[in-house]
Amino acid sequence: MKIGLLRHFKVKAAYPEKFWMRGDEVEEWLDRYDECEDLEVVDLQVGDWDKCYSSPLYRALRTAENVFEGEIITLKELEEFKPRLSRNLKLPFFVWAMYCRFGLKKQKSKFAQKIREVLPLLTQGKVLVVSHYFVMQALERMLVAEGWKKAKEEQMTIYLKP
Repeated sequence: MKIGLLRHFKVKAAYPEKFWMRGDEVEEWLDRYDECEDLEVVDLQVGDWDKCYSSPLYRALRTAENVFEGEIITLKELEEFKPRLSRNLKLPFFVWAMYCRFGLKKQKSKFAQKIREVLPLLTQGKVLVVSHYFVMQALERMLVAEGWKKAKEEQMTIYLKP
């Protein structure tokens, strides 16, 4: 068995110009980022796969369509983590970004549980998964915990079941 984890194409979205932002403003920017169709498309050679699962968000689905020729199965569980932020608190955008990446443990724990529920689907045969940063991190931890061996390739991470 083999699973390939591929992060979506880079989004060409400018960071917010405002330095100080409330949580609701950051959430609005994240929504625009999620809907952005301006991607840095690159030619990827990712090998031979039996199935491809993708997040339904545009950037992941477009990446999957670019690298996989068969049917692409979208799973809502592979969508990017959506933080709920304090609407009244004002912080610099980079602080919000760090908070989203390293904080929010309770929200991330619930999110990881949803990913864990679809893990059996993703580990049957030769499967390519196209998704987002936090999803990839959660999947990597789960696969390693189940004994999968990591084999880093140039454009993606591959896990093999011994």
